Amino acid sequence: MSHAHDDQDYEVIGVVPSIAMVLAGLIVAILPALMQLYLLM
Repeated sequence: MSHAHDDQDYEVIGVVPSIAMVLAGLIVAILPALMQLYLLM
């Protein structure tokens, strides 16, 4: 039983950094566009 629980924990530990990486990528992609719009206005 505890072995399956450990596997779940490892899945969560693996998923969180990938979500953080995706969010960081989106922020890096969107920030320059927002800055350009802000400067144009």
